[in-house]
Amino acid sequence: MKFLVEQQPVHVATGGFSDSDQFQPGQPTVVFIHGAANDNTAWSSLLRQLTGKPELKGVNLLAPDLPGHGETFSVAKTRIEDYADWLINLLDNGAIPSATLVGHSMGSLIALDCARRYPSRVDKLMLIGAALPMPVSDVLMQAAEARPDEAFDMLTRWSHWVTKNADGTFPPPTAGMQKDRAMLARSRPGVLANDLAACTRYQLDEAAFAAITTPTFILASEHDKMTSAVAATSLCERLPNAILTMLSGVGHAMMQQAPIDVANWGTTSITAGQ
Repeated sequence: MKFLVEQQPVHVATGGFSDSDQFQPGQPTVVFIHGAANDNTAWSSLLRQLTGKPELKGVNLLAPDLPGHGETFSVAKTRIEDYADWLINLLDNGAIPSATLVGHSMGSLIALDCARRYPSRVDKLMLIGAALPMPVSDVLMQAAEARPDEAFDMLTRWSHWVTKNADGTFPPPTAGMQKDRAMLARSRPGVLANDLAACTRYQLDEAAFAAITTPTFILASEHDKMTSAVAATSLCERLPNAILTMLSGVGHAMMQQAPIDVANWGTTSITAGQ
């Protein structure tokens, strides 16, 4: 479906109704915010799981393509704060008073900034593969700027945790890895470098962390090479109303590697307090 933000059409994938995938005004809404150089398809496996949850019947599940990503053809933003402003405009366009925000990686920073500056618009935060600060290695940044295909390979390999073969080699790419690599390859020129730079620049001081009192649920992985378990634990400790759940056997791409586990966590988090 399409929304309109800043006079530009926005592509939004939907789910959550047994008889319709269309947006239902006035119903509780959950918005899924994808990561750097991703698009709404990063959430496909998870949304399929969530759509079948009876606890979420009547809940709007919205996964927009951020500007400059997927089928949203407006120009990508250069700052996390600008992506957050854009997302609040999306809520305004849909006449959504407030929503639960689910963010993965860069999307988690966007969700956090929404809660920081627009607390009345955010019911809950659900952060997957999150860290703040979120530094990007020089090797990855340089590849994103000059050799994007190499950067896509790095991101795919680092985001999926796999067990090596007995001889020390890695097995062939899984279907999930192939899907993620194809998604990155679809991104527009320069978008990956742009998004990674935005992640690196975004910082909050301790007072800003303390002011984010939105109920927050963080999902991390012991094997995440992009946003480490240590970084996720630190983030949880700095937020005054946060709960951390740790997965094992998966990497940064938790939604692809463990959609059932993530969906169970998501359902519990979305319905908490109801």
